[in-house]
Amino acid sequence: MAHFIHDDVVGGGGKVIRQFLQGLPAEKFEQFLVHGGHGDLAKWCDVNGIQHQQVSVEHLLTAWLQIPRLVWVFRKLHPDIVILHGQWAGPLGAIAARIAGIPHLVYIAHHPSFYHNVTLWRAVRNYIAEKIPCFQSDIVVTLSDRNRYNYLFRAWASEEKLRLIYNGMDPSDLPSPKELQALREREGIHSESRHAVFVGRLDDQKRVDWLLEAWDIASLERRQDSPEWHLWIIGDGRESDLIKYLAEKSPNAPSIHLLGNRSDAQHWLSVSDIAVMSSLYEGHALVPLEAMACSKPVVAFDTDGVGESILHGTTGLLSPLGDVTTLGHDIALLLSDSERASRMGEAARDHLLANFKVSTTMNNYSTMLQALAGSSRGSS
Repeated sequence: MAHFIHDDVVGGGGKVIRQFLQGLPAEKFEQFLVHGGHGDLAKWCDVNGIQHQQVSVEHLLTAWLQIPRLVWVFRKLHPDIVILHGQWAGPLGAIAARIAGIPHLVYIAHHPSFYHNVTLWRAVRNYIAEKIPCFQSDIVVTLSDRNRYNYLFRAWASEEKLRLIYNGMDPSDLPSPKELQALREREGIHSESRHAVFVGRLDDQKRVDWLLEAWDIASLERRQDSPEWHLWIIGDGRESDLIKYLAEKSPNAPSIHLLGNRSDAQHWLSVSDIAVMSSLYEGHALVPLEAMACSKPVVAFDTDGVGESILHGTTGLLSPLGDVTTLGHDIALLLSDSERASRMGEAARDHLLANFKVSTTMNNYSTMLQALAGSSRGSS
C-alpha cells in the first residue's frame, strides 16, 4: 500500500500519515510513502526506517509535469492500494495511479477547500482538485459528517462510495512533566498568568486576523486586578507578514506572541489554559483533539470539521462562524474562570477517550482497506 501526499510540510495530513505508518498492523499492510518536498515527514521516515520516494509535486504550477514520473513510481511499487491524502495529491495521484494500473484508490479529503471559493479561479481549481479523485477513487473518506453532506450535496461522490472516519489522537502521547517544566523555565512562563494558544498555518483558511480582533475584544473584559493574559500563535504561512503587522498594531501587542513553526506545539498546548481556533473550515482538525488530549478546552467557531469535536458548554465553547465578538467573549470567559476552564478540560479529555482515539480510527481504516484489497475495482 502506498500513501501519496503532495507536500510533506508540517500539517494535519502528515500527522495522519504517521498514524497510518505506525498504527496499521505490519503483518497485514506493507506501507510506502510517496511525497513532494523534503520536510519533517521524510525525515521522520528516515529515522524510523520507512521507505519513501520524493517526487517534485510540491509546487502546483509545475506538479502536473511530474505525472509521468509518478506513473513510473507507482508502476515500480505496484501496490494494491494507493491512498491519496489531501488536496493536490487527489487529482495528481488519481491520474497517475490509474495510468499505472493500480487496482484500488482511496481518497481522504483532508482539505475540503471548496468552502472558500471566493474567486472564479479558486472555484475552478477546487472543482478539479475534488472531482477527479472522487470520480477515480473506489472510496472517498470524509473526516466529518458535515463534510460528508457537502460531498453528497455537490454530487462529487455517491453515498455508496463515501465513508465517514473521524481523525483520532493517541491520548497517551503527551509531553512529560519534566519537559513541560523545562519549557516554562526556558520561556519564562509564569503559572499565575493565563494563556491561550493557537496552532496552525497563517493563511486565509485559518483567519488569524479574526482571532486577533477577538483577542482585542477579550482583553477589554480582563479586570485590572486579574493575572496577565497572553496569546501564543504557533505557525507560519503566506499571511505571516500580515499577521505580524496586525499583532504589532493591536492595542494589546505586548500580550501577543508570534512563535513561528514549532515542533513542540503540543508542549505549548499542555502549558496553556485554553486552545483557540478561528478557521473557516477544516476536514477534521487535529488541533482540538491534541488540546483535548492535554485536558484543555477549545474555543472556536462552529464550523465544519471543528464543531463535531466540541460539546458546546461542556468541553469548550463554540460561536457562529465569523462572529468575532462572541469568540472574544468566550475567550475572556474561560481565561477569567480557571475552575470552569479546568472542568471543561477534564471533560474534553474524557470526550476524546470516548470518541476520538487513534486506535479506533486505525481499526476502522484497517477493516475498510482489507475489504477493499480483497475486492475487484468498483465493489466498494
